[in-house]
Amino acid sequence: MPATRRLSPGLMLLALACTGTGASRTDETPPSAAGRSAQVDSMTALIERLRTVPGRYEELPTRLWELQGMDSILEAFVPFRDGAVVRLVDCLDRREPTATALGGRPVLLGALCFEALTHIAYAEPEGAESGNWPGVVFPTATDAQLRAAKAARS
Repeated sequence: MPATRRLSPGLMLLALACTGTGASRTDETPPSAAGRSAQVDSMTALIERLRTVPGRYEELPTRLWELQGMDSILEAFVPFRDGAVVRLVDCLDRREPTATALGGRPVLLGALCFEALTHIAYAEPEGAESGNWPGVVFPTATDAQLRAAKAARS
């Protein structure tokens, strides 16, 4: 049975402070200029795959959603760690429709970038339980909500 991703307003916040903390290098590319270029190209390809890999959200009785069929693509971001966090935050306001659906309608790419982001980094800052922080993205996000999420995380 595939793992499911559950979204909750007060719980889907991330720690962007992980970049530049002196943690050991965990991505698969060397620290050279050529390596950074290869990482950018790999991240671009992974983000494009987020747009094209079919998945689906199912609404639960608790008014949350489960993302199904995306486990392998979400796992592909993990080796890039900090580099993925930066690129996925930048992707949060992308409005292209994807092959992933909720109720038969395509989910916007920014919502899937948020899924990948929370797969890599996750935190619960003080006061998050109110659920009013604009940095949380649901699969039903509008263009304005995606832009607000990107601004909140940048």
